[in-house]
Amino acid sequence: MPQFRARIAAPALTPEERVSLVRQASQLVDGFYAHLLQKRAMYAVEPSQRLRLLMHRLGELSDATFHEELARIFVELRDLHTLYVRPRPYRGRIAALRIQIEQYWDDDSPHWIASKVAPAVAADHPDLKGAEILHWNGSPMALAVARNAEREPGSNPAARLARGLERMAFRPLKVSPPPDDDWVDLRYKV
Repeated sequence: MPQFRARIAAPALTPEERVSLVRQASQLVDGFYAHLLQKRAMYAVEPSQRLRLLMHRLGELSDATFHEELARIFVELRDLHTLYVRPRPYRGRIAALRIQIEQYWDDDSPHWIASKVAPAVAADHPDLKGAEILHWNGSPMALAVARNAEREPGSNPAARLARGLERMAFRPLKVSPPPDDDWVDLRYKV
């Protein structure tokens, strides 16, 4: 992640390209997005105003921050059909732990397990497959999944949680923000 973050910090878009992207996003939201009034009412979001504010801040933002701000405006619409897809170098890049995490319920309590583990990871952590994951970077798993879910699109809380869990360990960077962490510490029990 440090190398990728350094790469996305370098300006890839010209100021004119940034202006064009924000204008196109504004035209899309204000002129074509049929659910705008509903999303404003349901989620108390104001994407048109956010885009106007973004336009005024273009010169002070890094490329990475610009793309994150633009993507966030669309994520907050909570509509999987209306996403901002980041350009190169995000496209084709995936932040992956090479494990799959799944949730199950027992006695009305959620639990998370490492259901699949890549051979290279299993070689270093032979007891990880099937283990219950308790903490993600020191946060209880429920909190870590909920926080990640807020960064992902989804039209209802259950959809966001499902998407958030899915993208804890496998995150396509063209539609999801890069991880904040350079590594992940998992606390689990076998």
